[in-house]
Amino acid sequence: AGKSKISSSSSTENTNNMGDGFAEWSMGVQKVAMTYRWNFDDLIRQKFDFGRSMGAYTSDDLPRNSMGNVVLDESMSRRIKAGERITYIDYDMGAYAGFIVGSVCIKAPKYLNFSQNGRAQSRPFYTEFAVFHKTVEKGTASSDNTASILAQQFDENSIPPELYCSRMTRLYSIDGRLSQGSTSFFTLKRMSRGE
Repeated sequence: AGKSKISSSSSTENTNNMGDGFAEWSMGVQKVAMTYRWNFDDLIRQKFDFGRSMGAYTSDDLPRNSMGNVVLDESMSRRIKAGERITYIDYDMGAYAGFIVGSVCIKAPKYLNFSQNGRAQSRPFYTEFAVFHKTVEKGTASSDNTASILAQQFDENSIPPELYCSRMTRLYSIDGRLSQGSTSFFTLKRMSRGE
């Protein structure tokens, strides 16, 4: 997974010709495993395992585990097609709201507080946007152009993963300033029954 880190520049000199001094970018690559455990009833768990990194690494302020309760509105089940229904997830005891609509997953803080009297958020917060793509066979027409392009990246002797995920995460400091942004790409690895 590749990512970028942004932080405020503390120097007003422009010795390295880095632009207007707005920010400093640190690039890095880190191996990350994202696991979803969902009992397809009302509980879901999102877990991250971070491996080695080259360059910038994922901030320790980003949660490693997130638990949620799935809230389903069955009254809409007959009026809206299954692929168009919204699944709402109440994460981390109400701190974050998650939505799954089709192949899109969004997670953001439920409440933010930026007051003028100096009282801000009590801890850093983050937002997450992920899109899942299903691999299509070569030569098969697909409305998802990204999945078609990904399927063409493999030769006839290799087997592409059945599912891809592209994910963007933004981590903000307690005063609401962007402290780290990351873009990640995942492939599906099915878990065995014992895991």
